[in-house]
Formats: sequence, C-alpha cells, structure tokens
Amino acid sequence: MGNNQNESGSLGMFFAFLAGGLIGAAIGLLLAPAPGEETRQKVSESTTGLKGKLRSVSETAKEKIDKAVEVGKTKFQEQKSIWAEAIEAGREAIKKEKELFVKKEEEGEIQGAESEF
Repeated sequence: MGNNQNESGSLGMFFAFLAGGLIGAAIGLLLAPAPGEETRQKVSESTTGLKGKLRSVSETAKEKIDKAVEVGKTKFQEQKSIWAEAIEAGREAIKKEKELFVKKEEEGEIQGAESEF
C-alpha cells in the first residue's frame, strides 16, 4: 500500500512538471520577440509618434512661456511707471517743503533750527 502511494505521488509530480513545462512553453511563444525587421518597424513607428508628441508638447510649452514673459513684461512696465510717479511725487513734495522751510526761515518764523544729525 505504501508503494502504491509513492507511485501516485510520483505520477502526480510528473504530470505537474509536464503541465508546468507546457504552460511555460505557451507563455514563451506568446511573449517571444518579433523578427528583426518587424521590431525595427515598430520601434521606428513609436519613435515617430514620440517625436510628434514631443514637438507638440514643446510648442505648447514655448507658447505658454512666451505668454508668461509678455505678461511679466507688461506687469513690470506698469509697476515701473507707478514707482516712477511715486518717486517724482516724493521729489516734488520734498522740493515744496524745502521751499516752504526756506521761506519761513527768511520771514523769521524759524530761528536757530539746528540739525541733530
């Protein structure tokens, strides 16, 4: 009886080994590489497709960058103009205050004003 059990175990292992070999061979055939010419053609087609996509993406990126640069230049010019106006207004205010101070000093309203600096 023990001998019979060993034989059925060995037979089961043999069939499992055979089934594994057949499954492996089928998977190998399904995943086997294509012939050289066919592979080169597939690579060429995918490369051409990638070149087109890359060109499209780079053109889109360039357009967006150009637009951002233009917006940046416009904003910079606006801010530059605002700052120039503010600086000029400050200069005018200082000039008027200086004239007022000199006038008051000449009229005697301010006497002996000494700077602490």
